[in-house]
Amino acid sequence: MDIMKKGLRFKTKTKIIIKAGIFLALVLLAVKSSTPKKLDSATLISVKDTLSSSRLSYVGAVATGNTVGSSLVTIKTSSLPGWATSDDTKNLFTNDTLMIGTRTNYTAIDIYDDDQIQIYHSGGGLQSGDADVDDPIIATRSAQHTVTFTPVTAINNGYYRVRLAATSGTQAQSHDGIPDANGFDFVGNISSGTWPNYITCPDSGTPTIAYSGGTNCPSGYSCVFCNYTGINSLAQKTITVGTTAPTQQVINPAPSSTTKTAGVADTYTFYVDHLDNSYSLIDSTQGKIAVIESVRVTAAVEPRIELTIAGMGVGTSSCGLPASVTTTAVTVPLGSLSITNFTNAAQSLTISTNADGGYAVTTLESDQLSKIIGAGLDTGVFIADTPGDTTTASHTTADEWVSTAVKGFGYSLHNSNAASVAFEYTSTTGGCDGVFCAKQFADNNNNEAAQTLFSSTTVANSELAYVCYRAIIGATQEAGTYTNAVTYIASATF
Repeated sequence: MDIMKKGLRFKTKTKIIIKAGIFLALVLLAVKSSTPKKLDSATLISVKDTLSSSRLSYVGAVATGNTVGSSLVTIKTSSLPGWATSDDTKNLFTNDTLMIGTRTNYTAIDIYDDDQIQIYHSGGGLQSGDADVDDPIIATRSAQHTVTFTPVTAINNGYYRVRLAATSGTQAQSHDGIPDANGFDFVGNISSGTWPNYITCPDSGTPTIAYSGGTNCPSGYSCVFCNYTGINSLAQKTITVGTTAPTQQVINPAPSSTTKTAGVADTYTFYVDHLDNSYSLIDSTQGKIAVIESVRVTAAVEPRIELTIAGMGVGTSSCGLPASVTTTAVTVPLGSLSITNFTNAAQSLTISTNADGGYAVTTLESDQLSKIIGAGLDTGVFIADTPGDTTTASHTTADEWVSTAVKGFGYSLHNSNAASVAFEYTSTTGGCDGVFCAKQFADNNNNEAAQTLFSSTTVANSELAYVCYRAIIGATQEAGTYTNAVTYIASATF
């Protein structure tokens, strides 16, 4: 009997416990149902910010010892002012536009070493007020940002927001056009009324911009907003910040500090956010941007000029006539001269040079063709240089020479592809009739100046002209062997 009573009491107690548990569970369920559900931020897909240039900007300072008017500028390598982080010439390049002191129109001409550069200014070197210690030396590098991403949440009338790292200084410093050591800078202090013109949004959205700590923009970032109407698709989106024009691009950071190791990138965080129509954050993804010094490549090209003289065979045509004899690179063997017919010979002269100021090929003979005697040369016995058909030929003046009654030795020119020749056999100026216009060689024995044959005002690649020799003698020319030396001089302007 007692056992039965105990069993009844146990069952009754168990029922009470079960009922109490059910009641407690129902209470907890009711409380949970009445509490709003927390939304966890999702991650956007394939987030990327592609920069048109990842070059670091340059922010250095003028050192002691610089003077107004000097084209050589010494850069501070230690004890830099707090705003400067570039303590050598790394990441400076020839043709960079520089701000030095108060002026923005300097040009870097050359990088001498780790602490000196050569600059150009139309006013002549460093200008007054720009040579003081700790004056800024700034070269900005800018980039267009192309941000791509794929949303994962469909939101009605929402916003896409791109957050780019900005300076931790004042809000104005994030968009004053001066490179910052800890973030990207929006060029030229462009106001929010202008910068959106350089931003493109997906889905026909309207761009707006806010700076660090501004409306719906967290401190430490510059924020680009793109709104849209209706419910967004889940297709890939693209936002471009800046155009292809450097003045409409975001300025890249300067080195993060003076202790930064050259060749090791500084990295900066950016975010792409998806906001609802009240600017509440729904989805967000973090990305990284790396900026680094550009590599300065230098190479030396030695000044070069090459002149080649080549012979021509019998019958080879130049100056409108077949050659009577064969020449070599170093000899013009006119052979036995006639008193009734011209002896014609030719050589080709080819020149190449990398001189940016071009070249000139000039010529000079040692003397008129003089007779060889046992003791050397008999300078009193010679084949005279041609006077030309109208007797106006000289080393400076050309004259037609087609009459075999006019005796002597001379030359003409036949241009192949030289930039400029002094005259040609076909010339019709002065006494020339366009058949065989000729000159005398300048005579060094008579102190005559070497004369230009052909030339160029810029670099040249295998420019070629022919020198055509001609000789004929009179009946009383003394028998013997005659010779002289004709020298060709190639000079270049580097």
